Amino acid sequence: MRTLRPEQIGCYPPYEAAIQACARYLGAPADTVALVNGLDEGITGIAIAYLRSSAGGVVPEAIVPEPAFEIFAFDTEVVGGLPVRVMPRAGFAFPLDEVLAAITPRTRVVFLTNPNNPTGVSMPLAAIRTIARAVPADAIVLVDEAYAEFSGETFIPELPSFPNVIVGRTFSKAFGLAGLRIGCLVGDASRLDPIRLAIPVYSVNIAAIVAVRAALDDLAYVDDYRRQVAESKALLYAACDRLHLRYWKSAANFVLVNAGDRTADLVKGVQARGIYLRDRSTEPGCDGCVRIGTGIVAHTKQCIAAIEEVLCAAR
Repeated sequence: MRTLRPEQIGCYPPYEAAIQACARYLGAPADTVALVNGLDEGITGIAIAYLRSSAGGVVPEAIVPEPAFEIFAFDTEVVGGLPVRVMPRAGFAFPLDEVLAAITPRTRVVFLTNPNNPTGVSMPLAAIRTIARAVPADAIVLVDEAYAEFSGETFIPELPSFPNVIVGRTFSKAFGLAGLRIGCLVGDASRLDPIRLAIPVYSVNIAAIVAVRAALDDLAYVDDYRRQVAESKALLYAACDRLHLRYWKSAANFVLVNAGDRTADLVKGVQARGIYLRDRSTEPGCDGCVRIGTGIVAHTKQCIAAIEEVLCAAR
């Protein structure tokens, strides 16, 4: 980013080289990749393109298996669509039968996340195939793969066989570019075209463009971060076992932990020690739960020490 010249900053950014770099990394043809200003913008574009109410009064529906990224339902409602929430099963196993039962002729989008946020639990790729075959012809299935670098699993190789599936990826998580806002959608060009029309032109800025190319040239950084994530999760699992806290094994770079009636005290206590935990108690199936990031090992050790201090003092 320091090499940017004034004339580069003073002009709209060229995207071709960044698209090619993303396509090579993801193993997808370049014409199936659309850059977006953070994956959030891609989700908003999908809502605008596929979930606006029609002149005939039909309200399009979006199926949202819970718990889920709140933007799915929020964007659906903003454009006049109806979110159809599917409640979680015990243990957060993917509710395939319930999702299939929720599909109607009004279904236009099915929002899926693999692995899930905030649970970290993966869903079977076979479930994505089944849903893609079941939705109406004019509907799409979004597979949000924001944490795919940690799970090691992606639906992208199967996209040629499922043109109604769009995969969302981000460079915010494993690549550490959250503040620069860059992600992409991958899918059949005919399904991406309406989304491209809904996204502002040149919404991805020049700093993000040069940063993502540099990041993709430094995959050793991502490999090291993934190694730290694996070590951090093992450390947190062990700490939860010591503290008798329930948790779910995660395929992402965070762990959902159930602190029960100690949740509020835990969140406040660690915040006083400079650590932020995400309270997810209000989400379906997550009563008493916090989401704990498991990234850089030094940070995780600091977090665990604070958790132990707060909970042991509370006892």
